[in-house]
Amino acid sequence: MLRRILFSRTGIRRLGIIVASAALAANAGVSLAAAQPSTGRSTRCPALYAIGVPGTGESSPEADPAADRGMLATIFEPMLAAEPGRVDRAYLAYEAGFGGAVPGGAVPYSQSVTGGLQQLRAMAQSVVDRCQNTRLALVGYSQGAHIASLFAQEIGRGQSSIAADRVAGVALLADPTRYPGAPLFPGAAGQLAPDSPPGTVAAGLAALQSQPASAAGGGIGPLRDLAPDFGALTGRVASLCIDGDLACDSPANAPILHMITNIAGQALLPIDDPLTALSSLAD
Repeated sequence: MLRRILFSRTGIRRLGIIVASAALAANAGVSLAAAQPSTGRSTRCPALYAIGVPGTGESSPEADPAADRGMLATIFEPMLAAEPGRVDRAYLAYEAGFGGAVPGGAVPYSQSVTGGLQQLRAMAQSVVDRCQNTRLALVGYSQGAHIASLFAQEIGRGQSSIAADRVAGVALLADPTRYPGAPLFPGAAGQLAPDSPPGTVAAGLAALQSQPASAAGGGIGPLRDLAPDFGALTGRVASLCIDGDLACDSPANAPILHMITNIAGQALLPIDDPLTALSSLAD
C-alpha cells in the first residue's frame, strides 16, 4: 500500500497511552489472573487486551504474535511500560503482502484482507470468551488498519458476536477505509479525546487530547469499505492520517484511482516474475 508515514514518536507514544487508558482508568477493580510470561496467546485476563494488526510487509503467517515489531511496536511497548501487568497484547499473524510485491505473503491484497479479517474475528472472540471482565483494544496500521476498520464496523453495527461495550477503543493509522475528510474520530466531528467505554468513567482521558489537522482526502480502499462512522463504537475509534499519505488521503472523487487500486489489490505481483504480474493484471 502506497504510504508516507511520518507520525512523530511522541505522538505515537501518546496514542499508546490513550489506547491503554480508555479501559484501565475505569477498571481499577478488575481482578487479574496471576502474571505469566506473555506468549501472544497467553491465558492471562488483564484489564485490557490489545490486538495489533500490522501493515503491509510487517507480518506473515509464521510471525510470532508476541514479538514487538514494525510501526505498532512504537505503540505497544510504551503501553506495556505504562501499565505493567494490567495490559497484554498480541499481533495478528497473517499474509500481510501485496500479491508478492513485498514480504509477508504471496496472495493478492484483497485476499489478504479477507483472511486477516477472519483471523481477527477468531482471535478477538477467543479473548472475550475466556476473559469475562477484559476489554479489547484494536490497533491497525495501513493494510492492518483496513482489517481492523472492517472488524470495528461489524462490531459497531451489531453484526458481530462481540458486543460494542467490550471494546475500549480502536486506533487506525493510515487507514485505507478512511472516509473523505473524516475527523480524528470519524462520525464525531470536533471531538478531541476518546469516549469512555459504556458503564465506565475513565478519568484523565480529556487530558490526552490530540489535535492533528484532518486530511482532506480519503482512503484508497474499495468504496464499499469507507466508513463515515462506526455505529455504537463512534467516539471510541480514532483515525490518524497525515496529508499526502495515499493510503488514507487519496484525492476525493477520484473513481479512476479507486479502480486502479481495486485491480492491483486483486492481482498477483511477484517482483521476480514480471510476466506473471502482467498476466494477472490483464486478467
